[in-house]
Amino acid sequence: MPKRALVYQLKQISGDDHERYEREMVGLGQMWGYDIVRRLVIPTYSDTPLVTLISNIQRNSAAAVFVPTLDHLSNAMRAVTLRCALVDTSTSTTYQRGHQWPEHKISAALTPDHD
Repeated sequence: MPKRALVYQLKQISGDDHERYEREMVGLGQMWGYDIVRRLVIPTYSDTPLVTLISNIQRNSAAAVFVPTLDHLSNAMRAVTLRCALVDTSTSTTYQRGHQWPEHKISAALTPDHD
């Protein structure tokens, strides 16, 4: 039985490329033996993208989430890897479930840019 996976992206980041990103994520997932059970494109106006993602991970018993880049998760990488593996499609990097994220990477994502 293939492992179950989701593909996830934020429309505000993907823009007009969202269909291309979806094809890339689905293609990589299938090549690696995953059954893509849900394709999530979160609209710009969504207030709860992380809640949507986490509930879909749990509801679908996902073993992995594929994203175009980690930017689509903002500061939520740890929230995903507490539940399943995370795949950055742009680099083909897999962060296994339980991955220990460096504090500076999480802190940097939480700190607004100051010019």
